[in-house]
Amino acid sequence: MTACILLAGFLSQSSGQDPVPPQAGNPAQQLPTAQQLPPAPVSVDYQMTIPTPLPGVLTPMDLKQIKGVSLESARIDLAFRQSEVFVIQTYILQCDSQAAGKKISLGIPFNYPTTDPEANAKSPLPIHLIPFSKSLGDISVGVNQVVEPSQVVEGKHFQALAPSMLAVSNISHWLTLTPTLNKGANTIRIWFTAPLSQTLACKWQNNERRVTLSPRRFELALDAFSTWGTPLKQGELYIYSEEMLPTTLNILSPSDPAMYSRLDKGIIQWGFAPGNGKPQPQRFIMEWGEQFSYQIAANMSLSHLSFNNVSARIPQDYTVTASSTAPQDPFGQPCNADNLKASSPGFWAEGVDGLGERQTIRLTLPSPQQLKGLLIRTGLSPVRLIPKGDIEAQRRPDVAFSLYSRPKSLIIILNDGQYEFKATLRDDWNEQFISVPGFTKPVQSIQVILDKVVRGAGKDDTSYMSGIIPVVK
Repeated sequence: MTACILLAGFLSQSSGQDPVPPQAGNPAQQLPTAQQLPPAPVSVDYQMTIPTPLPGVLTPMDLKQIKGVSLESARIDLAFRQSEVFVIQTYILQCDSQAAGKKISLGIPFNYPTTDPEANAKSPLPIHLIPFSKSLGDISVGVNQVVEPSQVVEGKHFQALAPSMLAVSNISHWLTLTPTLNKGANTIRIWFTAPLSQTLACKWQNNERRVTLSPRRFELALDAFSTWGTPLKQGELYIYSEEMLPTTLNILSPSDPAMYSRLDKGIIQWGFAPGNGKPQPQRFIMEWGEQFSYQIAANMSLSHLSFNNVSARIPQDYTVTASSTAPQDPFGQPCNADNLKASSPGFWAEGVDGLGERQTIRLTLPSPQQLKGLLIRTGLSPVRLIPKGDIEAQRRPDVAFSLYSRPKSLIIILNDGQYEFKATLRDDWNEQFISVPGFTKPVQSIQVILDKVVRGAGKDDTSYMSGIIPVVK
């Protein structure tokens, strides 16, 4: 494989989306409202938290420009998907006659930890390191209902040493805009998607790896409201569960359930403006999903699966078929649908022109069983190439992975239409788990449709996967 300096450009621009995100479909039977067992402590030899951009709130990028401008209110909408969150931040800025008609520089700060690429490549569990410029998706900015240009930039705030900028003094990643404000109230709306964070832990047991995936996590920093110099008058946060049940979301901060309300259709509302002698809350933290563990043998087969210490398994003798299949992978090895099984070391690729969107894979279990979800391996995994002696994949796994197209989201149909849901994937070659949101009836047929695809940086537009593995109770 030839090294390439390009990374996959999966950042998409949009001029607008529905400001009220949809909710996940609720089947007749719903899961319990709390996770049944707490995760057990994990003994690890190595662990890595996937770096993700943790957003903050609207911040002035030049303190001199906000004379005559005040932040009156903030509303933040969070629509949680299986591996990412869709964020809508809406602000009302009041502008006096002296500041009206002048440009003002504003920004959303992001805490985005950096990881050494060489250390990551040599680690026992390398991950896909995405540059900050490509870590956010679906960016759209509007000012007074007019689309406004925005930029994703890196570098510290030039007034970071000012006392009022303490909350963002260590921030080096920003989404910025420079609107012209009108006299009176101005509405600023900022949309983007950001991946959820997750920790991968690894422990060796008898020459096999025990891998543990933590629950997925999202954090929103609210402390940058202090950069405006006056307390926020009104602040509300609304939480939507777009690809999972609302009852599976676990709010860690604020920790007091009395501080937020559950509204119709599973929407959660939290008022975060300071008041009644209480200070401005500093952070919102949400977790979703269970602790998932499994064992990987030297031949890449999986065993000993568990969720929060409750055993699960991969069914035996299930079949896999596909609507199309490429004859071979880039290394001359045959592609076939059976390569998507847990024990196969190969790859599957769709065989139609273009990126393969709407191509389908069908899994048929030998008998109806209670489906926990699907374990997914997306893309042309460099980790699976390393044992074959691919030096470039070992040295530059990020580049190797980014050269080839891979699914970004899937549509899952159970029992030939009895239940359907969508799952957004993390752009990473490691195993990731898709949960079935609340459907508890026995499942025998599973249809997986490639919904959206990340276009690879290479010439080949074929989409690759190396695993769609059913997990049952």
